[in-house]
Amino acid sequence: MYPRGAERSYVRLPSRAGCEVWLIAWPPGSGVPLHDHGEASALVTMLSGELQESLLPPDGPAVERSWRRHGSLEIPRYARHTVWNASEQTAYSLHVYTPQLAAMTFYERLASGELRALRSEEAAQW
Repeated sequence: MYPRGAERSYVRLPSRAGCEVWLIAWPPGSGVPLHDHGEASALVTMLSGELQESLLPPDGPAVERSWRRHGSLEIPRYARHTVWNASEQTAYSLHVYTPQLAAMTFYERLASGELRALRSEEAAQW
């Protein structure tokens, strides 16, 4: 679970057909709860700052990662993750999704360790 704080902000940037690019600002204490990106995989590049991630890949054990300035990482299709800014500085990340980000499902982890879908959001809601 990420700390509750300021809300992150984001903007969709002009993109070529077949992909989608988002710029996200993460103020200190902001984050996004456990979710997936539907059919899309992502490549993320950190422009500034640092973020923390807990990733549940589609196959394999959970992974804890730090997203660091000028670093890039992949988020596989069907992975679920939560991301948050535990630092005192605003972080900026650039996300490229392929195919375009059409839906996201948000989850909660039950005491048994299983995940339960809470809600899904369609692209039109962003």
